[in-house]
Amino acid sequence: MDLKLTILFIGFVFGNFVTAFFVSKLYTDKKPTEFGSKNAGTANVGAVLGKKAGFLVSLGDVLKTVIAIVLTWYLFPEIPQPLITLYAGIGLVVAHNFPFWQNFKGGKGVAVTGIVAILYNWQVAIPVLLVALIIMIITKNLTIPPLFAITAITIIAFIINHDFEAFILMAILSALMYNRFWLDIQDIIHGRAKEVDVLKSVKQKYQKK
Repeated sequence: MDLKLTILFIGFVFGNFVTAFFVSKLYTDKKPTEFGSKNAGTANVGAVLGKKAGFLVSLGDVLKTVIAIVLTWYLFPEIPQPLITLYAGIGLVVAHNFPFWQNFKGGKGVAVTGIVAILYNWQVAIPVLLVALIIMIITKNLTIPPLFAITAITIIAFIINHDFEAFILMAILSALMYNRFWLDIQDIIHGRAKEVDVLKSVKQKYQKK
């Protein structure tokens, strides 16, 4: 098997460990696709089952992404790490978003894609993600920031590195995210988008303490 396909496959194997399903099992008999927004991700699990459950989902998604990518770095040193990161990242995101063992109903891959982007090019990703966080606070919207981030990282990284293969791989990651947010994009267009006041939530949390 081609080395790059092997890397993609390793990412796919790790990606199928969709943490939200396991965390939900600890708290309830329901799957995350059966409550709230029906998304197997941090936001939905956290909103319905509590912040601790949401944190565990996020932590699990981050760990599986880091482990898969670092493992492939060591297994395939002959391939540039940025490309390894993106090939493994695509496998991770595809499996996370469409896990075969859950009838292809998974999460939106925001945390996974964010970690992939940081490991691919942290000099570009971290500043862009910080801007995305500011956008989220200002717009009180959870759809625009991740779409902005993945698009900006894709374009800026290509302008800096001129790596066409990496650009195509990042474009695939972008397409995967746009696909999972398509209904949310439609909600924004038709004025049905929900607002999430992050600062208000943080203030309330500290006021309770």
